[in-house]
Amino acid sequence: MPAHPFQWTRLKNSGNVSVSPRAGHTITLSSVGFLLYGGMDGRRNDQGNPAPNSDLYLLKVGGKTFQWEQVEVDPGSQLPPARTLHTALAISQDEVFVFGGIHSATPDRVLNDGWILDTGCYEWKHVGFKTQSEDVKSSHWKRLSGKILEHPYVAAQAEVIGQGMRRNTGTRRISGMAQTARSAVSGLNFETLALAASKAVVGASMSIGGESGGDGGSSRKSWKKFLAKQMTSSVKAGNKEKQSRTRFQPKDEAGLVNFEEEQFLEDILTMVCATAQGNEDEDASKGPAPRGNHSTCLYENTIILFGGHGGFGYQRKAFNDVWALNLDSFRWTELLCHGNPPAPRSGHCAFQKDGFVYIFGGWNGESQFNDLFMLDVENKDWSDVDLNWSVPRWNMAVQLVEAIPSWRVFVFGGSADRHGEGRTMGSYDRELGVLDLGDERSWLSLSPERAKLDGWANKWLDDCWQIDVSSIVGPPYAIVKVEPSLGPVSGSQKVQIFGVGFLSVPGVAVIRFTGGNGKSVEAQGTILDDELVECLTPKAEGIGPRSCEVRIAIGVKDFTTTMAEFQYFMNTVPERSLCYGPGLLMEQQAESTTRFRIQARNQAGDNRKSGRDEWVIQVQHVYVNEKGKESLRELPHEIIDFDTGQYEVRYIPEPGDLIIRVSMVDELGKPRPIRGSPFKASSIQYAKNRANEYLGPIVHSWLSQTLKSLELGRSCRLTCTEVSGSFV
Repeated sequence: MPAHPFQWTRLKNSGNVSVSPRAGHTITLSSVGFLLYGGMDGRRNDQGNPAPNSDLYLLKVGGKTFQWEQVEVDPGSQLPPARTLHTALAISQDEVFVFGGIHSATPDRVLNDGWILDTGCYEWKHVGFKTQSEDVKSSHWKRLSGKILEHPYVAAQAEVIGQGMRRNTGTRRISGMAQTARSAVSGLNFETLALAASKAVVGASMSIGGESGGDGGSSRKSWKKFLAKQMTSSVKAGNKEKQSRTRFQPKDEAGLVNFEEEQFLEDILTMVCATAQGNEDEDASKGPAPRGNHSTCLYENTIILFGGHGGFGYQRKAFNDVWALNLDSFRWTELLCHGNPPAPRSGHCAFQKDGFVYIFGGWNGESQFNDLFMLDVENKDWSDVDLNWSVPRWNMAVQLVEAIPSWRVFVFGGSADRHGEGRTMGSYDRELGVLDLGDERSWLSLSPERAKLDGWANKWLDDCWQIDVSSIVGPPYAIVKVEPSLGPVSGSQKVQIFGVGFLSVPGVAVIRFTGGNGKSVEAQGTILDDELVECLTPKAEGIGPRSCEVRIAIGVKDFTTTMAEFQYFMNTVPERSLCYGPGLLMEQQAESTTRFRIQARNQAGDNRKSGRDEWVIQVQHVYVNEKGKESLRELPHEIIDFDTGQYEVRYIPEPGDLIIRVSMVDELGKPRPIRGSPFKASSIQYAKNRANEYLGPIVHSWLSQTLKSLELGRSCRLTCTEVSGSFV
């Protein structure tokens, strides 16, 4: 692959409409073009605080120019609240679904509403999410089901506290106290506790200055604030007792206990919040908590939501929950997944392919990530792909691109923690990563010289860029293999090229053979079907006998990014090739299989390392016919190609004399005799034992006589090693 296989191009605005510089917006590809919605551009609300907008623009790109068009929304439709760090997803040819985001930072307000934009008439529709069925309650309800004393965490803590009190007060006294406590709450369940706590909290919050009514629901804010404060106080008070409690716990269980305690308190808070909100915060029981900087992906007729940060009331936490929204019923269902899930995070990127949702990067209050996770949606199973890329990063852009034979994922920009100094010291980045989703997933890092589309890099941006990735993803067809995978430098070897998508575009197929020296030759092929092309190899002028990369181009499309290997070799020269073995010698065993070898050699006199030469063999028996004259009768034979440059000829001789002719068909189609052909041999009824074997007595005798006649073999190219080889 070349050093710069892609190219950035800055597009020019050829229209009269411009869009204010911004960040935190979404750009969604739809049937009418690219739709830009929302974001932050420096505007402020009535209190003078930074605020997002609800702008809606249509972007059309052509060549090296673009145009903006402000979308006029149907005046009769509802308008969604302004937002940033939301998600927007095309769910059909004429519908875009928007979820969540941040509506205001001061005062803080995060959303969990859903809206659908009909791109046919530009009308917004508010989505009324439906409550989950009773058997699909949120996870905190499942964890806090049943009686309080039966909850594992409560039971464990009661035992720990009981042990400590017994040490201080004695067994008899603590037994009475414990019995009284157990009797008081023996029939109490969590739902009863949540109802009582919610009434007490709401009443307390009103009595300490909460206001009823008013814009923004200040009464709800006051009781939520009161509840959070009470929970925080309880945790702080509990910390004073932590050392005494942990004395009764093994050291390696301390982390688990802390997690169980935090989970238990979080579940209590969520349950009380949901109960206290009642009809006023009905959405709390209808799906995911309010959040921004999350991700949504479309899988069949379902939207899969993951992560983000936000929460009910004054909660501000990172999530790693998974929710599924059925687009027929608009019912949210929390997926309780197993396996190895990613840590809670926001600012990550996500995409869906073949039933798997992939999560890459992101951040939370403690860490930044460059890891890759995969969720099997059907089986609700998380797995760590163990394929990190570059440095931790967040708020990057992602695009899934179809390619053959495997799709590619482009990840661009965002903020990167290049020096391990944390999120606050992250720097804006323009690195481009490509994830190959083939059987062996892998990352490819590319370094463009310029930035991309809109966003924030210490200033608001409104520039528009596009990148040519054709040399990375390739055309809509691919080459897989070439058979046979080798041929002579003289060319004219018929080969079959296997692949996919050959009928996807019209035009003539051109096959290119490129050698390691950078030189290439081309041949025209015939497309037989969507997966097969045939051609005759071109003469390897300038390439020589070496391995080549084979690529194919069809019509006006580019050559494939995938390639197959083809080996050019020097042609076999029959005059330099050899024949040896018992099948060429005198006094073989008649009526028993005998054999001889052909060693193909090239012009340089080197042994060939591959086969596929075309040989013409004649094995003729000399006999006396009815008229008393010598005649020749053709004997059947077989030739075996070992694909190593060696061939073996086998036949069954009849008693008498034999004439054996060996020729090779050259690149011009003419048979040329091998050195020494024709050979004279004979067979007899009672030959020496093992006479028809390579290491038998007649081969040994012939070799000894030949070496003596050639002055002990100083000029002989045939050695004992060549004769014996692997035929021991």
